[in-house]
Amino acid sequence: MASATPLVELVEIRTSDDVPHAGALAVPKRKGGTPRFDAVLMMHGAAASFAESFYRNFSAALFERGVATLRANNRGHDVINRGNGRGTMLGVALEIIEDCAIDWDAWLTFLEKRGYKRILVFGHSLGAVKTAYYLATRNDARVQGCVLASPPRFNTDVLLASDRGAEFASMLAAAKALVAAGKPAELMPTTFPLKAFSGAQAYLSKYGSGAKFDVLELVAKIPCPVFALTGENELTDAVFGDHPAGYAAARKTKRDVDFVVVPNGDHHYTLAQPFAVEHLLAWIDRESLD
Repeated sequence: MASATPLVELVEIRTSDDVPHAGALAVPKRKGGTPRFDAVLMMHGAAASFAESFYRNFSAALFERGVATLRANNRGHDVINRGNGRGTMLGVALEIIEDCAIDWDAWLTFLEKRGYKRILVFGHSLGAVKTAYYLATRNDARVQGCVLASPPRFNTDVLLASDRGAEFASMLAAAKALVAAGKPAELMPTTFPLKAFSGAQAYLSKYGSGAKFDVLELVAKIPCPVFALTGENELTDAVFGDHPAGYAAARKTKRDVDFVVVPNGDHHYTLAQPFAVEHLLAWIDRESLD
């Protein structure tokens, strides 16, 4: 485990649709990084932010390897945020998931302008779903590898077939009714897949789009090497349980997919981060030798 927390530069960008995002960039004195990567873009999950503690150990370990680390906000930070600051509000409750591509491109462009050419993208949870979607739908040569840390499986049919399928069907029906009534941004309480609040259109975008955002469908289309992690304790959940079989199936056509179950790992690998960090570094070293 890394022993020190690196000093960071607080940075801000504006996306092509004029949404401001903040982040924290740590630039190591020993530049150049690993043979594979010189910078990593770290993207948070639902309602989180660049300041969350999940990435602390991963960031410090990569920093010690000479890799610049950028922990960054995307438009899904917090439940609701100020968006563009002029009346268009965002946050995980209101974002439309396809728009993640605007955020990912903006931050990659920021790193590119800073001189980084070999970028690793590391997404956690919803940030991993968005990373898979971005990379599978865009041929972005700036990205040389990606980490998908516990992306929930967004597949409408799979969720409907789960043991809570009837509950999910009622959530979909409620969201569709609000959209039909001309209230796409109205917040509705949700109990599945997450107990939260969501705008009706945002809920349908995430969970009612068939397999459009299904990481197990997307992963084989990602052009760069993939390292995927799932916590052992997550495998009983409907949105994570298919990960072992799904990644194994993807590997039949995409040989550079590596998948690790984190023993005793929850969604943040709370008691198992040393294991997760060790295996990430081993994957980077192995990729560097290829």
